[in-house]
Amino acid sequence: MDHDAIARSLEHTGRLLVAEEGTRTGGIAAEVIARAAERTTKPLRVARITTPDVILSYSPAMELPLYPNATTIADAVRRMVLSNTPAPVSAG
Repeated sequence: MDHDAIARSLEHTGRLLVAEEGTRTGGIAAEVIARAAERTTKPLRVARITTPDVILSYSPAMELPLYPNATTIADAVRRMVLSNTPAPVSAG
C-alpha cells in the first residue's frame, strides 16, 4: 500500500474515507487510518465504510446488504465533502 501517496493526499484535502468489506473492528481500514494519522500534522476528517461487527449469514441474500457498495460509499463521500456530518462507519 502506498502510504506516502495517502499522506500527500491528506496534506491537500484533510479528509480520508476508507472502504473495505471486512468488519469494522480489527480491519484494514482502521490500520490505514491509524497510519495516516501518524504521518500528518494536519487535522483530519476520517471515516470508514465497513461491514458491521456481526456474524455473517451463509445466505447471500442476507449477507450482501451488509457490505459496502457504490451507494453507501458515494453517500459517505457526499456527507464528508458537503457537510460537517461525519460519514457513517458501517454500511449496514
